Amino acid sequence: MFFSRNEARVKAIAKQENCACTTVYQELIHSPDVDIVCVTTSSGSHARIGLDVLNAGKHLVMEKPIAMNTLDAEELVPRQKNVELQKMRKESISFLREWL
Repeated sequence: MFFSRNEARVKAIAKQENCACTTVYQELIHSPDVDIVCVTTSSGSHARIGLDVLNAGKHLVMEKPIAMNTLDAEELVPRQKNVELQKMRKESISFLREWL
């Protein structure tokens, strides 16, 4: 499943990749077909979305930074440690189709 706030973009990619799509990230994280979520949104939304992903019981891959301040990070990190999920920080790499 693919998410983007841009409806035209999400529909075009979903058609190209023959996959489901949504413009509402909560639909993505609550989908039974999704096991892992890669958060590549703007930095200010990382902590909130990451926490939602973990609370939905999904594995989390997040590009840095995980949060914009220590308060948000202090909420996110213990949540990950209290569940049997994997969290991983994504370094700045390009997702090339042949890598998937």
